[in-house]
Amino acid sequence: MKLRNCLWVLCVFVTLVLLAGCPIAAPEPIRVRLEGVRDGTRTGLGDGWARTSEFLAYYGHLTDGQYGERVSVTVTVEDGYITDVVVYRGNDSTIFIEPLIDRMIPVVKARNTFDLALVDVGGGATASFRGIVEGGNNAIDQLRD
Repeated sequence: MKLRNCLWVLCVFVTLVLLAGCPIAAPEPIRVRLEGVRDGTRTGLGDGWARTSEFLAYYGHLTDGQYGERVSVTVTVEDGYITDVVVYRGNDSTIFIEPLIDRMIPVVKARNTFDLALVDVGGGATASFRGIVEGGNNAIDQLRD
């Protein structure tokens, strides 16, 4: 009887461990065509965190170039789809922004948006991420009819 109970507990434990390692993927959002956006290439600027009250509340002061440097984002739209994104990082630290760009740009193109919730790739570069999103959205706004 004890052996049977031990086997039961062991089976449950192994099952839970195996299930814990299974990734649960969210459904991929449908790539929606940008409506009211003409074809073209435009550049938008983004400041990220550095100029926001959220930054002030978190850090208690504005810093000179430590977080969220201004970035410019050049976006190309063809037939309502984002086909190219180029980020000029300004003075932002390469160690933070380069890996972010490498992860983020393919997601932006695949999902056809700079929506914060849909392109968040994580990685600890929140200020740079917000700057890229703001710059991308500003570039697309210039292409709106």
